[in-house]
Amino acid sequence: ITLYHNNADETGRPWNTHAVMAPVGQGAVVHMEACRSRISYKSGTRHAAAATIEMHDSRGAAYSVELKPQWNFYMSGLGYTHPEWGHGRLHGEIRVAYDMLDTAKVDTSAFPYLHVQAFCQAILRGADGLQREGCGVLEQLVIGPHAPSGFKEFMDMAK
Repeated sequence: ITLYHNNADETGRPWNTHAVMAPVGQGAVVHMEACRSRISYKSGTRHAAAATIEMHDSRGAAYSVELKPQWNFYMSGLGYTHPEWGHGRLHGEIRVAYDMLDTAKVDTSAFPYLHVQAFCQAILRGADGLQREGCGVLEQLVIGPHAPSGFKEFMDMAK
């Protein structure tokens, strides 16, 4: 099991990043000494077409995880970036509602649909010929300029 997160400024410099690997079953969690990621974006969006996470442990052993997104879960359905049901907003004691989305028609450049969790095919490669295939989730929310991604404005999209 691998967990990686990255929060970065507009230059791409991380201000909060970390990676860990844990074996399935018994075994020690390994906190990686260094980690970084590369993302290529789908044209007209801020959603990943593919991503690679690179990391190495304290012994210098290198690992990589290749992610290939298959479909998106739009986090606005949980309230994140939702214009009315924003996460953490109080709506009274009991108030219930829901949205129905035709995911084939979602405007992926609209603000409420920037935050996604993409279900991905994943390949882990590492030391001593390690290779494992499986699935994972790539959570993405990219707002504002981000030089490594080619984003210059608050809401410009990938070319």
